[in-house]
Amino acid sequence: MNAVVRIAVLGCGAISDFAYLPTLKRFQTARVTLLVDTNAERREKLASKFNVEHTNSCVDGCYDHFDAAIIALPHSLHAPVSLKLLAHGKAVLVEKPMAISVSECDAMINAAEKSGVALAVGLMRRFLWSHRLAVSLIKSGALGRIESFDFREGFIYDWPVTSDFFFRKEAAGGGVLIDTGVHTLDSLLHWLGDFSEVEYFDDAEGGVDANCLLNLCLQNGARGVVELSRTRRLRNTAIIRGENGSFEIALYGNHVKLFAPDQPYVLDGLVSNLKEPNKDQGYLELFTAEIADFIAAMRNNRRPEVDGQSARSAIRLIEACYRHRQSLQLPWMRQDLKING
Repeated sequence: MNAVVRIAVLGCGAISDFAYLPTLKRFQTARVTLLVDTNAERREKLASKFNVEHTNSCVDGCYDHFDAAIIALPHSLHAPVSLKLLAHGKAVLVEKPMAISVSECDAMINAAEKSGVALAVGLMRRFLWSHRLAVSLIKSGALGRIESFDFREGFIYDWPVTSDFFFRKEAAGGGVLIDTGVHTLDSLLHWLGDFSEVEYFDDAEGGVDANCLLNLCLQNGARGVVELSRTRRLRNTAIIRGENGSFEIALYGNHVKLFAPDQPYVLDGLVSNLKEPNKDQGYLELFTAEIADFIAAMRNNRRPEVDGQSARSAIRLIEACYRHRQSLQLPWMRQDLKING
């Protein structure tokens, strides 16, 4: 591999503009050499802004310009474009969700193994220090047997979209569950293991879901709930309860509370890097960690920290949810309410 990895960014939407392209400027070992987008005005604007030499409306005919690619396209294109690139021997970092079906995930995993190149998935919360602590606490057995969990994540949707694909089911694959929810479910499954049963409710009614609720039983016997919303601000934490203690952790930050039974106190604070105790992880720091791992995986011929096989688990759960969907009963949809007059 060249001393500097040449990277193509496919998709010139907000995630590339505000995250991937600014982050890649931090690296001396990587350089963006190609932008691909069907919107000529958009790709040329970003090429000028980030000093990228080559642009095109599609990747065909441009394979000599790059060694690896970041795919930041509409969800329905993640699998077919990844498969094309992997077949050409190009390492791939694909934005979340990895794909919109398990069969697509499997095809991508098989293609990467056949070509012998890295396949990474953009589940950047795996690199949060607090989430690494969660894995350590659970695996150490300090909490004892895990009994229950409660994940709540919700915001009023304000992502600076450059197209409408998030709201078209055929392009997005779904709504909040497969978009931000894939981060939430990946954390749950990565910490606690696979699920055995799921009961799922959402408000899609033929469109994309903005609110949903999952009642889950895991293979280890733990039971719990996951609530997601694009229309309401929820507490945005995960609570894990074990027989010897529990913790509450920020889903997108480094704030952690630890609880011990029969104790009059709670440990409450931020998880930090001991080498730089005053430094926190912002948005770009997480993307930096993700891209650094991707580059290291290519150079050292190893699997990325978030590879296709581990990312597949959340897609399997999402697919099961949509397959067994029930209508979410919201207060304004109750049939027993009577309007006077």
